[in-house]
Amino acid sequence: MKTKAVIYARVSSSNDRQDTTRQIEDLRKYAVSQNIEIVNVFQEHISGAKKNEERQVLTDCTTHSVNYLLLSELSRLGRSTLQVLRSLEMLHEAKVSVYIQNLGLYTLQADGKVNPIVSVLTTMLAEMGNIER
Repeated sequence: MKTKAVIYARVSSSNDRQDTTRQIEDLRKYAVSQNIEIVNVFQEHISGAKKNEERQVLTDCTTHSVNYLLLSELSRLGRSTLQVLRSLEMLHEAKVSVYIQNLGLYTLQADGKVNPIVSVLTTMLAEMGNIER
């Protein structure tokens, strides 16, 4: 059975200055190299501070049978530490592992348990994203 994933790309600005093309292309290439089937692509032009309830990608990942959420970097998931950690918790409860491309890491181990090292890194990086905001 082929593993399934959703790509999520986000930029903060809705003007022509930023777009999600590079994020999506890079994640598609990665998925092909890993024999992962992309079942949906979400691209948003919203602030990283938006609440989880405003992100359709989380609902899509947790209600459909996907194995992975692919991100170019953790800050694409959000720039609020609390919201990022809540998002990860929701995804992990649904057995969805998050792949963070710039780190080359998955948040869940092969046995479905949270990778403790990645957990520490994501908490720290989420806080750094919050401070950058």
